[in-house]
Amino acid sequence: MKELVTQSQAETVMRIIAVASPIVGVICGTIVGLVRRQLVRSAIFGCAIIGLVGNGIFVLWRMYTWFGWRYSYTSITSLAIQLAIFVGLGVAVGALARSLQRS
Repeated sequence: MKELVTQSQAETVMRIIAVASPIVGVICGTIVGLVRRQLVRSAIFGCAIIGLVGNGIFVLWRMYTWFGWRYSYTSITSLAIQLAIFVGLGVAVGALARSLQRS
């Protein structure tokens, strides 16, 4: 049986996302900046937010493949470590979003 998506294909997509996300962020930030008349500030903000999200996804993908290679994809150790990391990231992002929402 052949895989639908190979690991090298997924790696290529993740690399494209990591490279393209800052560029997309600058473009989206520039468009928002033109509307709000804050071109430079919005372009930098868009690059930072969207660019960091894309690169964060790439880092998480690399982490997932490393843990899968090191501990096996179905081992309890690998799943527990990844669960702890993702729960911690979720709590951190939620706390950051809540603090930004309040201010």
